[in-house]
Amino acid sequence: MEDKTAEASDMTRTCSASSHLAGPPPEGLGSASQPDLVLEDILNAFATRDTDSAQLWRMNLKIALEPTGLMADRRQTLEQTFTLQEFRTLTETLAKNADRLPPAFVSRIFLPRRSPPVLRTRLDSKVILSNLDKRNLDSSDVADCLRAIFQCAFQADSSRDTFSLARSTVPFNFTDRFYGHGLMLLENHIAVHNSLFPIPEGGSFPTGHVLHSPPPTKAGKDKKGKNNKASKVALKYYSKVLPIIQSSGFGKTRTCVQLSTDYPGMLVCLRQTKPGSEGEARVSFPPQDESVFAYFEKCMVNFIGSEQPITDVQHIRFNDAHLAMLAWLAVYCRTFAFYLAYLKRESPACFSNRRTCTSDPYLCWSTVVFLLADALYTADFIPHRLFKERPMCPNNSNVKIQQPGRDATKASSAKGKRPRPPADDPPPLYGTPSLRTRMLDHICDRAEKLLEEMRKAYADKLNYGDLLLDAIKDHLRKHLDALEQSAPPNVTQGFFFLALDECGSMAELLPVIRRVWFHSAPKRTWILLIDTNSDLAPLAGGTAREGSRRTNHGSTHRLTQPFSAMPLDVNIAHDKRVALFKDRCQLTLREVNLVLPNLGRPLWYDDSYRFDDGTLKPNEIVGKLVLPSTWSWDTKAKQAGADNSEVNQNLLALVSRRINLRVTRGSDFKSWYNFIQNQIAQHLRFVGRIFTFSDAIITNAPSEPPLSAAVAWFFRFDAEEVRNRWSQVILALVHASESVALDMGAKGEQGVAILCTMAADIAVADTFSEDFQRSVIPDANASIFYAALYGLVSVQTWLQVLIGDRVHTVAAESAPAPGDGATPMDVDEDDDIDLVGPQSPGPQGPSDTEDLPDATPDLWGWCSRAFINFKHILLLEEQESMEKVIHQDTLAELWIRHAAAEGVINQPGWDLLIPVYMSDDGRPPADGDRFDKSKLSYIAIQVKNWISRPSKKVRAAPVGPSLSPSAPKECLELFIDINGQTDPLLGHEYSQRRHPAPKEGESAEQNRGRELLRHHIFIAGHDAASFPEIDRLSNPARDQAPLLFGDADSLDTAEFDDEFARYVRKQGNQDAWMEAQVRARGALVSLQPLTAKTSRRRRQSRLH
Repeated sequence: MEDKTAEASDMTRTCSASSHLAGPPPEGLGSASQPDLVLEDILNAFATRDTDSAQLWRMNLKIALEPTGLMADRRQTLEQTFTLQEFRTLTETLAKNADRLPPAFVSRIFLPRRSPPVLRTRLDSKVILSNLDKRNLDSSDVADCLRAIFQCAFQADSSRDTFSLARSTVPFNFTDRFYGHGLMLLENHIAVHNSLFPIPEGGSFPTGHVLHSPPPTKAGKDKKGKNNKASKVALKYYSKVLPIIQSSGFGKTRTCVQLSTDYPGMLVCLRQTKPGSEGEARVSFPPQDESVFAYFEKCMVNFIGSEQPITDVQHIRFNDAHLAMLAWLAVYCRTFAFYLAYLKRESPACFSNRRTCTSDPYLCWSTVVFLLADALYTADFIPHRLFKERPMCPNNSNVKIQQPGRDATKASSAKGKRPRPPADDPPPLYGTPSLRTRMLDHICDRAEKLLEEMRKAYADKLNYGDLLLDAIKDHLRKHLDALEQSAPPNVTQGFFFLALDECGSMAELLPVIRRVWFHSAPKRTWILLIDTNSDLAPLAGGTAREGSRRTNHGSTHRLTQPFSAMPLDVNIAHDKRVALFKDRCQLTLREVNLVLPNLGRPLWYDDSYRFDDGTLKPNEIVGKLVLPSTWSWDTKAKQAGADNSEVNQNLLALVSRRINLRVTRGSDFKSWYNFIQNQIAQHLRFVGRIFTFSDAIITNAPSEPPLSAAVAWFFRFDAEEVRNRWSQVILALVHASESVALDMGAKGEQGVAILCTMAADIAVADTFSEDFQRSVIPDANASIFYAALYGLVSVQTWLQVLIGDRVHTVAAESAPAPGDGATPMDVDEDDDIDLVGPQSPGPQGPSDTEDLPDATPDLWGWCSRAFINFKHILLLEEQESMEKVIHQDTLAELWIRHAAAEGVINQPGWDLLIPVYMSDDGRPPADGDRFDKSKLSYIAIQVKNWISRPSKKVRAAPVGPSLSPSAPKECLELFIDINGQTDPLLGHEYSQRRHPAPKEGESAEQNRGRELLRHHIFIAGHDAASFPEIDRLSNPARDQAPLLFGDADSLDTAEFDDEFARYVRKQGNQDAWMEAQVRARGALVSLQPLTAKTSRRRRQSRLH
């Protein structure tokens, strides 16, 4: 074994030392062929080895590849070939050189995004040999045979593969119409920060030492006792470095590119992945700015290990890194100041001392800013004009370059041939091919020269602690001042900026950037640190967070507030919004469905995630949510993984797009923070706000209909598979709750939400099983996906999956009218004892069902005409009053979003509200029918988790709101008593109700014609007797299901709570336990006498 290991190591070293692996390619050979040469070297090395084991391996290989041999013998020989040490050594060598091999080859044999690389699942040997036989291989060319075996031996990605997306579409999507207020929000965010900078007039001020803060003076006075305004300013000053942190797909990059049309600056991409590599397809635009990345990476590598210098060598490396970053920033400022000066000089009517332009000075300046941005970003950044026309000063002589049909990068000049620029000047703004790339190359080259000059000039004090202060004064200050003085004096509002995209790749360098910029004390020039999904974690925590959100320069300094306020639903225009909510909408139901790509983050509107007709591409959307993008279900798994395992992270990301999954800080802070980091960075969780002085993060998963629709499709296949997938999710939820502290709702409402969503998945999977099976084939088209994504099911089908079909009619509870002074929280003196048990066949007692006509046909008749489409549950902005008519637009928005609503914490009545669309004939509405919001009704669900049984008046109160007179006259209410028990023979209680009750003197017919008929079902319990699907979950998820209801942290606790509730409900006096439950919620237990009805009403209202 020792010899074989040494042999493998020697082979790896031999391959790594080959000319194509270590040296430059031969003259005239394009760089694109380099990975193929590396692979060829490795395969040839193994094909020509002369050891006994190598010869035996090649002989087996030859036998297996002989097409005339018996298949059984060939299969056996091939299996032996895979088990030999020679094959294992070859795969180890390929793995160690994976970053140098052709990306397509690597992705074919290794799982994506694994370190170290992991082989894919091998196909059956018969399938492998069948594929190899089709290639007519020459067995004497061993290297070619090896390549073919690797290409045929492993299981390919499923149809959820996103790496095949056409990269050419991305730049064009980048220039789609720019909707939304993201740019304005960012501008306002920076403007507010600018207003907090107390910069003294006419000069700089001390910023303290580089490595530690100077001792503060008392009351801002110097040694002579005089007020030292500059010292007070220094203590309040903070670095103008602003993180922009948000999960992927919100247009952070596009926003900052667009920002350059209003304020001078540019975006530089530090993406770690180079163009053409395997990882690029996941987030592929803009490409890496290679010269800048190489410069920054060199600076970062030299800096690592010297963050807290002690020795002279460490001080030298510390200073060298800071000088390198200073040099780059100095040349950047000089370059932008140069271009702005040039554009101003070319427009003397606007900017000379003898200004003759009559335009607003701000228009003149904004014209210059726009022209600079347009010149920099056109051609080599994207293949066509990026920015749309805008009002510009007609007296600016460069405006004519912007005339339609004329390329600014190819326009030489309107004034004839220009003299050759000096060598140190940036490339000409007009007439320079690939201007942006050439400009960045110029900045990097000139920065290298400046760095060498500084090294020589400061050779005798490279270990000096405050060398950076001298270098800023000598080499950066003048260029920064020149840039900030570019704006005319009468244009006082504004700023300059440098945006570093994907800055997480340079996490260790961020403290250097922040420190250089802090001591440079810019007046209004900002460095924006942008990070995307894959690199957010190092920016939000650890070294990068230390560098970008904290100053480490004394606790008296202010810190910038990270920007994360990127808007949603920006791709739906105002006229489309108006059309959707018209009383007589002209859009068909199909057209309403195809609005979905316009909602959510801007990414979903890209061509990569939707078909030409607007139908979503769920494969690609789900591939953006999970990691790796080819991940799929493993329904054979019986146990949940670790808190932050890849599988659990994916499962929790998926379910958070179906239900409103709230995350609170658990007892294990590290697990909680790692979970949040990963969900934001890799799984599209939205950042609400990141706080600068603590580790607190406000984060959630707002309504994104395209994402939720795609995830719903990902859950659905056939009914049994749906149950298995939800079983996996339930295990992940229960496991994560131990450390992450998922809030499942004290009332158990999240458990009910899960059951409702799972029931919808099963109902849809049963109804559209063929469409789902067809939608997973690789060549599925838009029409196939449409049926699987947007198909409707009846409420009857959904309800029978959720609670079964055992429903019996009971007398309706007598409900008070809203104006009679009663309240739903009233308690009846005679209704404290739950008689469920041997004494009574049902919760209501035998008399409640005697001589009552069976009204359940009315229920099922209405349910068969009502249809649902909800795929996720969203949180409404504010409560819906139960005393007012719910606006049909609210139901319409829920239907358009394919969503149900969760009420806010103090929402009276219902906890969940599901919109339904009524059909006249019992058939699903046709896609060609006009969308009519007046046909929308609802299912209202109320959940109670009280230790005492809800009173008659609580049960009699309306669950859902009133509907407008033009709306349907019927709805469905589900009242769920979590701690109750369902009658095993009769099932759930059904009644018909009207609120308010008919008035005296008014006939029932008159009242019936104008009031809402509420089909009301009382459901007691939370076990399989109440919700049959619980019993159909796979174990151990079935046993863990009780933990979804309430706040129990173990099965023992859940079992105790259930038994205790049953015990208390049989007691004659439940007041003491009602008080205990109120105290557990932190509410006041009133001093009023317990016999007072108002006191008991308040007490139960605390439990609402």
